[in-house]
Amino acid sequence: MNERLRKWAMKIIIGMIQDKIAEWEVRRYALDNYNKGILTSEDLDKIDEMYKEEEPVESEQVDEQVSEQDEENASYIEQDALMQHTEDEEE
Repeated sequence: MNERLRKWAMKIIIGMIQDKIAEWEVRRYALDNYNKGILTSEDLDKIDEMYKEEEPVESEQVDEQVSEQDEENASYIEQDALMQHTEDEEE
């Protein structure tokens, strides 16, 4: 195996991850290079680790978005309940 090719392929993959290229595209590129004998299984493990490191950040952002949506929904529910209560009193 040519070490220069391996390093070059890993540099491209790291750049793809940093540029937020779709994970399936990065993995397809990595697997193609693995099948050609350019990358090793250890390289694929490193790629997996890179994605595992990114996951908590994304899940925290999703949790924040869900919390904001829950607060908005609760506000709408309260407003709806108030309107229902007001309508019931008027009748």
